[in-house]
Amino acid sequence: MRLLPLAKSPPVALEFERACEREGRPCRLTLRPIRPDDGARLALLFDQMSAAARRQRFHCASRGPSAASLLAMSCVDFEHDSAWVVSRFDGEDESLVAEARWHLDEQNPAGDTAEFALAVSDAFQHQGLGSQLMVLLEQDAAAHGVRCLRGEVLSSNAQMLALMQHLDYELLEERGAAQTVMVEHWLAAPQCRSFWAACSRVWARLCRRAAPRVMLTGPESGAAARSQAACRRS
Repeated sequence: MRLLPLAKSPPVALEFERACEREGRPCRLTLRPIRPDDGARLALLFDQMSAAARRQRFHCASRGPSAASLLAMSCVDFEHDSAWVVSRFDGEDESLVAEARWHLDEQNPAGDTAEFALAVSDAFQHQGLGSQLMVLLEQDAAAHGVRCLRGEVLSSNAQMLALMQHLDYELLEERGAAQTVMVEHWLAAPQCRSFWAACSRVWARLCRRAAPRVMLTGPESGAAARSQAACRRS
């Protein structure tokens, strides 16, 4: 397979799919860019997370984001922000098991700092998925000119703080009433091969059997056109 250069356009050309077996029955897991029709799937992902996991993601005790926020989260421009999801297929029904995203920090005048967010469903935690998605986010952000990736982590979220240290993020200071810790990491220069390798490693940790099937579709494909049209309408 020829590796294509990464561009500042929606990465609709990339989809990794892998068969696996969970809970005693076969299913398909797919890593792909988020789509405008993912709002309901995002809502279900957050609703099915434990209360503790939701608080760690949103730093509050709510059941999740509003409908307007879900729409904004599922409609990204892949230039100032980017989002990736891992979805699970049960027959023809698709649900999300993880989401990872970054968006440019509008308060940074240089325009080279972004904030990240990560959520993994309870059933798929402790399998290395979060760390591999962070590696993918770093490569994606670097390819879009981001030099520094940062985020806020609850000071009580020991697992996430340990992950940040494992990935060489610097823990800066505790701040705010929510008692969060600011973490940041300076990114290396983007490398196309590193980005694709990061995608592959996600699946190496999820399902170790059978080689991944990679499906490439041109940017003018029907799926791409529908996604971009939906964002414009929104």
